[in-house]
Amino acid sequence: KHIRDTIAALREGNAQTGPVTGRYETEQGLTEAVHIAKGLGQGDLLSPVRAKLTMAIIQRIIEKECPGIKLDGISGDMPFPVYADDGMLITDYTHALQIGYDNLYTVAGAMGLTVGIKDKKKSAWLGVTYTKDGRAQTVDDWELRLPDGKIIPKLDLRDHYKYLGT
Repeated sequence: KHIRDTIAALREGNAQTGPVTGRYETEQGLTEAVHIAKGLGQGDLLSPVRAKLTMAIIQRIIEKECPGIKLDGISGDMPFPVYADDGMLITDYTHALQIGYDNLYTVAGAMGLTVGIKDKKKSAWLGVTYTKDGRAQTVDDWELRLPDGKIIPKLDLRDHYKYLGT
């Protein structure tokens, strides 16, 4: 509850801080305070801080609950790398992806956020196994769902996934 109240105060203000306002720089100087009815103003210095705070909380929970992929050069594993407000669940086990999505959904909901599943271009998963001769093949006998029942779209090896604008 405390975390949700802090995030809401950064977004909406509260009794102690009052409503969220912003001032804009013009050629004539700063404007008077402008009420920001929703979200943070564009370029607001709190925006990346709020995103980092939120993602760090989600990341810590998932790292505790979901086994990640083992990488050379780091101790432990890495289940949920994050860049800005985008994250990626990565693990050696398909069932661990479900654990990760369940935790993501639960923690986001506790903070007053939602997990948006739109289509393969925005939210998707890919499961790959390898045959004895080393050929990659997709995992076809598994389906991932959020706790609310929404199906997470599945990629196969023929799909192209443009991520983070790259």
